[in-house]
Amino acid sequence: MRKLFLSIAALVLALLAVFFIYQVSLQPATVSEGEIKLENGARLVWQNCWFSAPAFVHCARFHTAPEPGKQTSSFSLPVVVLRYQGFDRKKDPVIYMAGGPGSGAGLEENQIGYWFNWFSKANLRRDMVLFDQRGTGLSEPRLTCPAYHQAIREGFIHNISTREKTRRTHVALKSCYEKMKQEGIPVDELSTLYSAADVRDLMDALGYPLWNLQGVSYSTRLATVIEQLNQGRVRSMVLDSVYPVQKHFFKEWPSLLDTSLKKIFSFCDSHAECKSRYGNIKTKFWQTMEDLKKEPLKIDVSDPNLALSEVIFNDETFIDFLFDNQYESGSLYDLPAVIDAFNQRDSDLLKDYVHNFLQSRLQDSVSEIVFRAVECIDNPSVDEDEMAKIYAKYPKLRPYLSVEYDACTIWENRTQTRSIHELTKKSDVPVLVLSGEDDPVTPISWVDDVLIQYPNSEFFSFPNISHSVMDRMPCSIELYSQFVNDPHTRPTADCRNTTLE
Repeated sequence: MRKLFLSIAALVLALLAVFFIYQVSLQPATVSEGEIKLENGARLVWQNCWFSAPAFVHCARFHTAPEPGKQTSSFSLPVVVLRYQGFDRKKDPVIYMAGGPGSGAGLEENQIGYWFNWFSKANLRRDMVLFDQRGTGLSEPRLTCPAYHQAIREGFIHNISTREKTRRTHVALKSCYEKMKQEGIPVDELSTLYSAADVRDLMDALGYPLWNLQGVSYSTRLATVIEQLNQGRVRSMVLDSVYPVQKHFFKEWPSLLDTSLKKIFSFCDSHAECKSRYGNIKTKFWQTMEDLKKEPLKIDVSDPNLALSEVIFNDETFIDFLFDNQYESGSLYDLPAVIDAFNQRDSDLLKDYVHNFLQSRLQDSVSEIVFRAVECIDNPSVDEDEMAKIYAKYPKLRPYLSVEYDACTIWENRTQTRSIHELTKKSDVPVLVLSGEDDPVTPISWVDDVLIQYPNSEFFSFPNISHSVMDRMPCSIELYSQFVNDPHTRPTADCRNTTLE
């Protein structure tokens, strides 16, 4: 009996010790110590977090590998590691990569709480690594172009053409680019290949030999490039709203705009109530375009945060507005009414939609410099004749197809050691693919390229969902968690509820 009592007592003491250690680990965070330096010069320096966090959260700055001939890193990237505390912890982390290109990962003090909640819900049984890519978020330097946003703002104030708006934004971007070059800012060291190398170096510095990649929109392209360049080190990938390496954004843009409009028209035609209320919405749309071209609609937006009191909607602004609104899931139910309101020149019904549109266009949370640089460096050059042939397929849209690809002449360094468009080798890495059927910018048809390249894929599509499924479908977190924990079994979840908590 005495031996039994001592055994039980020893067990209780052991459990109390584990409990104590676990409780201590949940106290306010202390900094992980030290610096890790790689042979190529990249460095990870642990530091105190710039926000309040529990002890399972660790923060660092990652200094990218210096360019040949340089002694110092060009970029310093913020890193947040969420460490899983359970006894069943796996050694392969999940790496989240933001989209854009040009978006931050949400590591600011007022946003990081989202990731704590998400990490708790997901129950990934492994660490999660968050970081900002070069030039974005809390990266140093962060690449912003105030002149670009001023040009966009002026475009809303004055009744000017798409070509003139494009010219002004190109002038602004060129001015920012040249100023950054003069100040020694590494604006030419931006591309998917650079980011892929940063992820590899970051994982080496953190000591993770095997990884799980999570990408959304542009970063699905980044994820596949990482996998292709580091075969054997990627355990699984979750790709949400895919942007395959086989696609060229500037060449695809006319088709994307055309398809987005056709979705609105076909939606209304297939719903009796919509058709009865608004008639032939395609005819009404083109009539509205003609009316706005002749007499733009002025809309009062009086909002000090936007630094605008009134905006002018001509036909060109209107078509951009409709495309941007389709990023929101369920927007197809609203857009026929919006077209009708523009047709009736009923600005009171449009204020909320217009306000959201202006916020998305004027916010500087996405680096336009990074977006243009990455797209221009990643995608092969196209000339005017080639684009003219593409534009000719859409004669009614031709006046509204801005020559965005001309902005690529700004970047001097457009040569890379290899083309990402060649990184299409078939791979047996398990992949979970998520796609919204109403997505205007990374359409469901683009999934085919990924499924061919990664035959060991599980594909889920969602009706009435647009861009970024993970932000719209509560069940996607369950699908995600099941897949990462067991990537060789098709995950299941009840996806009838489409309301996020």
